[in-house]
Amino acid sequence: MRVFNKLAILAAGIVAGFGVIQTEAQAASFNQIIDIDARLNSNNNPISLMLSAGIYSVDYIGKNDGGAYDAWNAWGSVFGCDSNGENCSIGWLSRYSISSNNFNQTLAGNSRYDTALMAMQNALDTSFTVASDTTVNFFIPDSVYGDNEGGVSLRLSSQSIPEPASILGLLSVGAIGISIFKGKKQAV
Repeated sequence: MRVFNKLAILAAGIVAGFGVIQTEAQAASFNQIIDIDARLNSNNNPISLMLSAGIYSVDYIGKNDGGAYDAWNAWGSVFGCDSNGENCSIGWLSRYSISSNNFNQTLAGNSRYDTALMAMQNALDTSFTVASDTTVNFFIPDSVYGDNEGGVSLRLSSQSIPEPASILGLLSVGAIGISIFKGKKQAV
């Protein structure tokens, strides 16, 4: 019976420690749709988010997935597409940029398309890592925004890296369980 009680105390300490990590990681989970307007959200007026340390996934989405946009057009018209609706001289784009103090990346599909849906279907997803709290900017990379239409919708998600305090909590609660187990063992 005493061995069972000791093992129960040890198990409770370990489970409590894991609960500390799980609770903080769940609280730090992030899932947000970012709608970048092709006329408004330039590099001088980006959508700026303060993000915590973590690994972030960026999935290009469209209207059917909850976004406001499928793609954007830098000219307001379509011209010179091939028979597949691709390789247009001017047309729909899925290009977008993400930047912070630590990185700058522009994601561009391979072509210009006849429709916004085709551009969305050929869009690129990405990911990035934030080592510490920082502002990350999302914008349309263009030079003349007045004739643009549409925009880009992204789903930004992450599971943040556990804080050092969470790991310390796990170790200390586990250590308490072990010391109780050892202390009771010596008392027997």
